Amino acid sequence: MKRLLLLALCLAAFFSCSRAEPIINFHSMKLVYFQNETGYRQELAFFVLPDDPDGPDDIDELRLYHDLEGLMWRLTRNDWVENLLDGQIWIGGYGLVPPEGETMPDGLYRAMIIDKGGERSERSFGFDVPAEPRYPFPEITIQNGGYTITSGYPQHYFVGYFEDGSYAVTIPAPEGSLTGTIADLRFSSEVVRFALWADDDEHATAAFTNSYPVR
Repeated sequence: MKRLLLLALCLAAFFSCSRAEPIINFHSMKLVYFQNETGYRQELAFFVLPDDPDGPDDIDELRLYHDLEGLMWRLTRNDWVENLLDGQIWIGGYGLVPPEGETMPDGLYRAMIIDKGGERSERSFGFDVPAEPRYPFPEITIQNGGYTITSGYPQHYFVGYFEDGSYAVTIPAPEGSLTGTIADLRFSSEVVRFALWADDDEHATAAFTNSYPVR
C-alpha cells in the first residue's frame, strides 16, 4: 500500500510540474521595400501563429535564424507586434534587417518560439528573395485634398499614425480605384499622418512609402 501511495504521489508531482511545449502553427514572411532618402531599403516582415497550451501569455521569445549565413533576429514580448486576424493573434515584427551593406539571403530559415519555462519548438521553411523588385516602387501624389497612386502592385492600403508616430489604423484602398480624396478614407481626428502600403501577397513582397499629413 505504501508503495502504491508513493507511486501515486510521484506521478502527481510529475504531471503537475510537466510543461507543455508551444507550437508554431503557421508563419508569414514578406520582403518589404521601405522608402528612404536614396530610394528604398530591404527589410523583412515576419509573423507566426503560435499555440501554447499554457496560454498565449506564456510565450516569451521569438527567434528567426538563417543558419547558413549565421544570422539571428530575436524578438521578446516587449519588441514584437501582435496582429489580430480572424480572431487569432499572430506575433512578429517589421524591420528585420540584414547586416549593413548586405541584402536578405535566400534559402532556409528557421523560426523558434520559447515559453517562460524554457520549452521551445521550431519550424523551418524556404524563402526566395527576388533579385530585383517585381514592380517599380509605388508613388502617391497628394494635391488639393486628393490622392493619386501610381503603382503596379495588386493591393494597396493606407496606414495611419497618431501624432507621436505610433501606429493607428490600416484602411484598404477602394477596390479598383487608385484615386480618391483623403476625406473619403475617414481617418479619425487623432490620425495626423498616413503612408501607402503596396502589397503583392502572391510573391511575398510589399513596398512602404514615406508618410504624408492627413490635413
